[in-house]
Amino acid sequence: MLRDQIQSILKERYGSISFEFGGPSESVVRVASCCQDIGELQIYDDGDEATIYVTEVTHGHFNPYDATQGEAELVQWIVDEVVEFLDALFEDRVLLYRSPDRGMGGWIMFDDAIDKSEMVAGREYFVWSGPVA
Repeated sequence: MLRDQIQSILKERYGSISFEFGGPSESVVRVASCCQDIGELQIYDDGDEATIYVTEVTHGHFNPYDATQGEAELVQWIVDEVVEFLDALFEDRVLLYRSPDRGMGGWIMFDDAIDKSEMVAGREYFVWSGPVA
């Protein structure tokens, strides 16, 4: 159910993006970034959560960790959070970062433009469209 809902909303909301949709034993979706340094965006249906990878940087888990939610509520919460993240990512409002040895990575999501004051010396920074200096 989660896989189907994510694939459906991606087709509807981001029709201009060339997503590659996977089968049941594969990722829900994948799409290459125009920035090879960050790799692909991949989304997986892990049953009770979605996991989003920016393959050369980091990954994140989308799950409310609320056992009182029914399946339909859980799926809707996850889909809403994934869409919110993707909106920000594709609008370059997600600051992706990693250590030069790639042993650590993460992201910071902004409501508006990225805030470079959040950048820490010694890390590599990117947005979906490319490196951030």
